[in-house]
Amino acid sequence: MPSVLRANMKISAVAGTAFVDFSEADVLTDYLGRKLTITDSAGKKLVGYIKAAGTGETLDSELVTGGDFSNAGDWTCDAGWGVTGGKAIATSVSGKRIYQAYSYTIGILVKYIVVIDSISGGYIYGIIGGAIGISPITSGTKTEYLCTTASGNTRITGTAASIQLDSVSIKQVLTPSATGVTIVSTSGGTTYNWASVESGFNYNDASSYTYEIEARKIYSGPFR
Repeated sequence: MPSVLRANMKISAVAGTAFVDFSEADVLTDYLGRKLTITDSAGKKLVGYIKAAGTGETLDSELVTGGDFSNAGDWTCDAGWGVTGGKAIATSVSGKRIYQAYSYTIGILVKYIVVIDSISGGYIYGIIGGAIGISPITSGTKTEYLCTTASGNTRITGTAASIQLDSVSIKQVLTPSATGVTIVSTSGGTTYNWASVESGFNYNDASSYTYEIEARKIYSGPFR
C-alpha cells in the first residue's frame, strides 16, 4: 500500500469538521465517494468516505492568550523560564516548561506556529492538547499541524543552555486545503465524521502511515 509521512499528514477527527490532507495534489481528490482506510505504524485503522475536495485552508480564532508574550501573567513558568520584554526566555533548562491552561476539544486539527529568536545547546518542543510536536532546534519560524488527543494544556518544553522565543500561535483548522478532502461516515452521506476509528489509532504518528482507497465498483451484469 502507498504511504504518507507524518510531516505531510493532516487529520481532523472531530465531528462536524472531519477531513484529511496528504499535502499532495490528486492523491485524494481524484477519488471522491470512495472509502478511505488509513493505517498507522502499529496497524491501527481509521476509516471514512471521501466526500469532496477541499477549497482552501481556513482557521478559527486564536487559542493562545498572550502569544506575543506581552503579558507575563498569561503564562506559568517553571524554574529557568521567564516572560519579559515581549519574549519568553529560558536559561539552563532541562525538561522545564512554560505553559497556560486550555481545555482543548479532542480530535481537532490545530496549526501551531512558534517563532524562535535564538536557541543554544538544545531544543524545544510543543505539547498541544496531548499532541507532541517535532522539536524545533534552530532559530526561525516552525509550523506544525497536530491533532489533539487530550484536553490538556498549551506547553512549550525546553532542554537547552539558552532559549528566546518571540511568539506562539495555535488555531484550529476548519477546512482542508485544495489537496485535502472532507470525510463523511457513510458512502454518499452528509455527516462529516469518520466511519470508524480503531482503539489506539495514532493521529500524530512519528512514523509514516499507509493508506488504501476503495476501487471503483464495476457492474458485471446481467445486462438487459
